Amino acid sequence: MANEQFRRVAEDCGIFDIGFSGFPYTWCNNFTSPHSTRGRLDRGLASKDWMMEFPDNSRLGLLNWKHVALGNVRRSIESKHSSLDSLNQGLITNGSKVLALSLGKEIDKLRGTNDIYWRQHARLEWRVKGDRNTTYFHALSSHKGTLNLISTLQDDNGMRITDPHDIQWLAAEFYQKLFTSESSLGLSSLAHLSMKRINSSQKTMMDTPFLPIEVKGSFFSIKGNKSPGPDG
Repeated sequence: MANEQFRRVAEDCGIFDIGFSGFPYTWCNNFTSPHSTRGRLDRGLASKDWMMEFPDNSRLGLLNWKHVALGNVRRSIESKHSSLDSLNQGLITNGSKVLALSLGKEIDKLRGTNDIYWRQHARLEWRVKGDRNTTYFHALSSHKGTLNLISTLQDDNGMRITDPHDIQWLAAEFYQKLFTSESSLGLSSLAHLSMKRINSSQKTMMDTPFLPIEVKGSFFSIKGNKSPGPDG
């Protein structure tokens, strides 16, 4: 009830939760299960105008912070693995055991940090409850559109292009060159390639008509807010 009231007051004031990525909770009582309690106490709120004006404000600051605060996690893991391998190949002593245990814990911690980093980069499914025709939904949609906006490109001569029409032309020209073949290679040159062929049992399986239960299973496996693509 309190959360609903807070949401209504925030919406009446024209401010919205700017969302988050990664672990959903910001507080824990540090108890073990079943007495553990977690909650998301900290939230970031902003007006629609602020969200449109600074679509990537935090992202710009975090680009450098990632390297300063975390360093290169992958290289750190490789370095500590190398040290651990060298230690394991040497003479085993009480000191080497303690050092190996310490390195193992550090590697596990770095791997956890690396997992969290990539988990936060993973694209999350849009929650159905948030997909409603509300002011909040439209504000987030506009914010997402601003994030996806390409405001500048650089051409082959190193010139920065900012005009929307020139950006559109430059993008079209790039992909036309990318997907236009200049090769005169004919199909006859592919005759020597060894192509895999399906056997008779595989052909029979592919020719078998679809069963109603298979069609139903595929259809009902689609998420409620999704639709089939052009390839089904």
